[in-house]
Amino acid sequence: MRPAIDENPEGVLSGEWPENFSLVSYEDLRKYLESQIVSTDKMSPTAKLSEVMSRPVEVAMADQKLAEVDALFATQSGLPVLDGEGRCIGVVSKKDKAKASNGLDSTVAEIMSSPAITLTLDKTVLEAAALMLKHKVHRIPVVNEQLQVIGIVTRTDVFQALEEANKA
Repeated sequence: MRPAIDENPEGVLSGEWPENFSLVSYEDLRKYLESQIVSTDKMSPTAKLSEVMSRPVEVAMADQKLAEVDALFATQSGLPVLDGEGRCIGVVSKKDKAKASNGLDSTVAEIMSSPAITLTLDKTVLEAAALMLKHKVHRIPVVNEQLQVIGIVTRTDVFQALEEANKA
């Protein structure tokens, strides 16, 4: 039974995944989501990420101090993290920032979630949704063959694509 909104407003509004959600296998979830697809001429779960991803993307470098990227969290809830060669190696979020043991003196590499969970341009909204659910993440960097970030797909991007499909 779901708690009433006034019982645990922080938990209800946070968008956090339940702890036992990972019991669902990726393949089972994907099959279920595929069975729910509504095909339309508008945006749909089968749309490619290139059609729905956000760009340009603000990024953080692994060796940066958290203080250097802190201002970006005013408009972004998370940032892809790049290594010295520009490859995506993780993601740093506001949640990671809150757990930083050295506060703003921590480096991004010390607090980021790693390894990076990424997708390529040819993947679909459905695949992004399933991967977000499986790994309990809110954003997935979209990368090219060299693992360079070329976009990012967020829960909002996925929800908007699914909403468009259901409007038709």
